[in-house]
Amino acid sequence: MDLLARPIAPDPYDLLPPVPGFDLVSADMVDGAPMPESATLAGGSTSPHLHWEGFPEQTRSFVVTCFDPDAPTPSGWWHWMVVDLAPHQTTLPRGV
Repeated sequence: MDLLARPIAPDPYDLLPPVPGFDLVSADMVDGAPMPESATLAGGSTSPHLHWEGFPEQTRSFVVTCFDPDAPTPSGWWHWMVVDLAPHQTTLPRGV
C-alpha cells in the first residue's frame, strides 16, 4: 500500500449520539496541532496532561481515549484508553 495514498480512517466519534459538551485543556497539546514529541515513540511515549471541566452535573464517569486517524492503517489506531474515571477525577497528569 502506498502510504501517501492511503485513505484516512473515519472519525469513530461521529458515530456516537450527541451529548452535551465540556471544556478540555492540556498543558502539553494544542488543538489541531500534531501530538508533542514527548508523546511519540521517539520522544518516550509519555501521555499528555489533560484537564476537563464544565461537564453536566449528572455525569457518572468518564472515558478518555486517544485515537489516531493518521496512523498507517486503513482503520486508524487506538493508542490508549482509560475507562470509568469518577466524576471528581478531572485531571490526568502528564505520564500517568
